[in-house]
Parts: sequence; structure tokens; C-alpha cells
Amino acid sequence: MKKGILWVGRKGNSKDSFGFAGERFFNKWMPSQRLFLIRDTLIDQTLFNIKKDKLFFLDQEVDAEKYTHAVFAFNAELVTKENYKRIEEVYYWLKQNTKIKIINKIEDFAKDAQKELYFEHLKNNGLLVPDWKVIESEEDLSCIAFPYIIKLNNLHQWKKVHNLNEAKEAYKILKATCDEGVVQEGLPLYYKFKDVDIKSLKFETKIIAVKYIKNFNGRYSSASSVSYVNGKMIYKYSLCSTEEEPDAIHISDIKDFKHFYEAQSELKKIVSINKQAFEKVKSLSLDTAKIDFLISEGKPIFLEQGVKIGTSPNIFELEAYYPRMSVNRKYEKILEIILGDHK
Repeated sequence: MKKGILWVGRKGNSKDSFGFAGERFFNKWMPSQRLFLIRDTLIDQTLFNIKKDKLFFLDQEVDAEKYTHAVFAFNAELVTKENYKRIEEVYYWLKQNTKIKIINKIEDFAKDAQKELYFEHLKNNGLLVPDWKVIESEEDLSCIAFPYIIKLNNLHQWKKVHNLNEAKEAYKILKATCDEGVVQEGLPLYYKFKDVDIKSLKFETKIIAVKYIKNFNGRYSSASSVSYVNGKMIYKYSLCSTEEEPDAIHISDIKDFKHFYEAQSELKKIVSINKQAFEKVKSLSLDTAKIDFLISEGKPIFLEQGVKIGTSPNIFELEAYYPRMSVNRKYEKILEIILGDHK
């Protein structure tokens, strides 16, 4: 039987990432698979809608019997109240009126968009997360030992602070963002969010403090991820930096591939030793998710989940440097897992 996918949504501006269904995926690979396919082309909203209890894509009624799967891949952080209502209507219509298998539970998007909820969710289930505190006033700023990261729970606006004065400075910027509904200048990545209408977002924006975890093992610091599709781990990788306390680690920081190989070996061992923790975090997360964590004293400390699964082109560029890693980010394999064809 020919399978079909309703691809509902695409995450933010990550137009080339598989998890957000970019042009590279749809135009260069999907057509060759001869699948029934309907996909959104809008960002963080949907062209699907319900009219008179029937599903439409634009003005065309959808023959739901053609489709076996639906993927919901929105940037939960940036979805507005208005758009979320339409997304939710489509989601529950599919659940109630079809046998289509839905990838990603829309109820879990709140934990993607509100990091403090994710921390609480995992901690209550016995998993390791950093100490954190929702900051409701300036008096709360001394609640966690310095250094810590002070940030918004749903946008990548943050600062690592080492003392109360630094914390107060960052807090004023973040509080102005929350109060005025406009992202304030003065913190990293301002340019990405300056046009965001904070007050229109579906999920509540809060200021949180998150304990800074030193994860330098004597040779490098690393930031790790595992990705799941339909409950199956499709890959694991670490990005590393020889800097002892980097605020963040990116692919561009990888200069020494000897350390990079070492980080992958360390990660493989950590995942194996802590298999039970990873099985549990998988069961508590989205069906399709990239889960970020740090390794400290041989244990994973979980940071966040997201609907992206880490197969954007900048990740692909690293493949040439680690052919011996048991890593598979090929679109074909990932789609097989989504469709349940993976053995």
C-alpha cells in the first residue's frame, strides 16, 4: 500500500532542516519516494483547516484515507495563540476522525516552549536536570549559586552571570521584554527575535535562572544531543570545545577533530551506561525530538527537547570527518522510521 504523509507546519526559520521540512528535503528527496504528500509552506502556522467538519488544505478537501501519517513540526516557542488554535483543530480532527498515526503529541509542545516545565517534568520522574528557579522579582536573583544562566524560558535570550550586579543587568533587559512584549537589545541573538510579538505567543514567557554546569573533562567541554523519531534513537553526537567554560558550543567551534572523535566515544559510553535514563527521557518527550544534555561526572543532565531532530546541512558537513561513527542521518532512513518501515 502506498503511504502518505500530511506534513503540518515547519519550525521557525530553519528552512533547511529535515525536522522542519525544508526545501532540500521536499524538493530533492521526497518526490522520488512516490508518496502521497501534502505539506505546509508557512512558518509556525498552517494551511490546513477544518470547514464544516471536513479537512481542507487551502481550498481543496483532503481525502484523509490516502494518508497514513501526520507530522506536526512547529516551533512551539513562536506559535501564536491564534495560529495554535488552528493547529489544534487539525490535530484533534485527525485524532477523532481518522486512523492516521500522528507523530508528535501537540500537548507536549508546552514543554518544548517552556523550559521550566520540562525541567519539572523530568525531575519529577527521577531524571537529572540543572537547578532552576523562575525569577519573579529582583529579590529572586540570589536564589541559585553563581554562575548561572539567566534567560527567557522560550526564546534564546540569555546571559551567563557571575555576580548579583551582572544578574540585575540581564534581569532588567529580560523584564522589559516581558513587560513591553518586545525583545530588548543587549543580549545574544537579539536580531533573531526583535520582531517577535511576545504577548501574542501561545505559551507564557517567563524569566528563569538555570545553574551553569561545568562540563570540562580536562581536555574539552562538550554539549550533546540524542534524537528520536517515532520512539527510536536515530543518532547521538557531541559538539566539543577546548575552551574550559564556553557559554555555548556550536559546530563552528570544532577545530580539533581528535577531540571531536574523543567526545563521540565518550558519548557512546555514557548512553550505554545510562541506558535506563535515556529510555525514560524518550518516553517522557515528544515522539520526534532532539534532546540536549550535558555530561557531568559520567551522568547526563538534561536541558531541553525540541521538535527538530538535528539533520540540518551544517550537521551533514561533519559527516566526512567521522565515517567510522555509527551515525545515520540519511533522509531515507529517517523517513523509514517515521513510516514504521525501519527494522
